[in-house]
Amino acid sequence: MQEQMVVLYESGLSGQKVADKLGISSSYTVYKYLKKQGVKTRSNRENSKKHHVKNRDFFENIDTEEKAYLLGFIYADGYVSTRKPAKYSDYAEKKLGVSVGERDVEVLELLKKCLDTTYPIATYEVKSGYKVGIKYSRIIVNDHKIVDDLVKQGVKYHKSNTLEPPKNIPYHLIRHFIRGYIDGDGSIIINNTKYGLSFNVSMVGTDSVLNYIADYFMENNLIRTRVKHEKRHDYDIVSSCRWGGNIQAKKILDHLYNNSHCYLTRKHDRYLKLCEIM
Repeated sequence: MQEQMVVLYESGLSGQKVADKLGISSSYTVYKYLKKQGVKTRSNRENSKKHHVKNRDFFENIDTEEKAYLLGFIYADGYVSTRKPAKYSDYAEKKLGVSVGERDVEVLELLKKCLDTTYPIATYEVKSGYKVGIKYSRIIVNDHKIVDDLVKQGVKYHKSNTLEPPKNIPYHLIRHFIRGYIDGDGSIIINNTKYGLSFNVSMVGTDSVLNYIADYFMENNLIRTRVKHEKRHDYDIVSSCRWGGNIQAKKILDHLYNNSHCYLTRKHDRYLKLCEIM
């Protein structure tokens, strides 16, 4: 019965519901045993959550295309946050959030499907600033296991200033991580020139992440040399880089998209447009 207490509690049931299910007279007995076993207990607010994640181990090991791609996208366009435990609880609230333009909601749908979660995807409209009227979609997942695993994989709190390359991705999956990163914080740029359409692959990020990607490109003979990182201001931490020319762009994109299944449709369409003229 005691082992069942832990299993039921970690499945999401409150201490009182565990007691009721096992025929125990008081939840105090349940919490006392959980504390003894070193199980982190949740606040009443946490226990009353309407939404849950079934596939909580999704980011524990990055061993599939979907995991590598979504990790890359979260590196670029997601965030993790935490706040101190509520009173009488040792359970810190931890959240994963990802926001995208409404047209790119497909990546949130993929994340929702992979996590097997009931957390909703909500759509909002910007009410102030220079982007008034623009719609964006967002999902926020409140789950400490998901966040802890993402942090273990390299995602950091306040990541825009401190983001470092991932360390636990198998080499054959790095291209999927990079494709996810570009879908989040990169572009496939098309310029009209007097010689025809010209394509460039660009991205922004910390120097260490951009160097990580450039090193991978060089190791796979996709580029010959590094490109200079550019900053809008000398004090900026985030840089940008770009690889231009149709031959080089296609070489990079062929490698990233070949036999791949996870990508933003609108950026993949640009790649297909490049293929049409090459």
